[in-house]
Amino acid sequence: MTNMEIPHDKIERYDTLLKRFPNVVRKGKKTPFALANKHLFSFMTKDGVLALRLCPKNIAQFIQKHNGRPMLKLGRVVKGFVEVPENLWHNMDILYKYFQLSIDHTLSLVPQRAGSGY
Repeated sequence: MTNMEIPHDKIERYDTLLKRFPNVVRKGKKTPFALANKHLFSFMTKDGVLALRLCPKNIAQFIQKHNGRPMLKLGRVVKGFVEVPENLWHNMDILYKYFQLSIDHTLSLVPQRAGSGY
């Protein structure tokens, strides 16, 4: 799917999930991402892959339970992020659970200074 736009239905599902969390900020037009406390907690790649920030315990659980894997960007592991497998796009309840875990973990991080980050 390289050099293609993210499928519209994926962006709609992403936005539907984010609407359930009023304390987050959605940014990005072509490649959406979301912030909590000015920290990135989720993003989509140009290929439509969804990444979520999780704590180490939840990363291990997610990888084992959902056949996930660490998120890679430009061939390198994105520390603290997992790649959401394609089959989870069809289970909004599970995605919602992991979005909540991602937001909870992100909100536990030291807040970004005003004017820094995104």
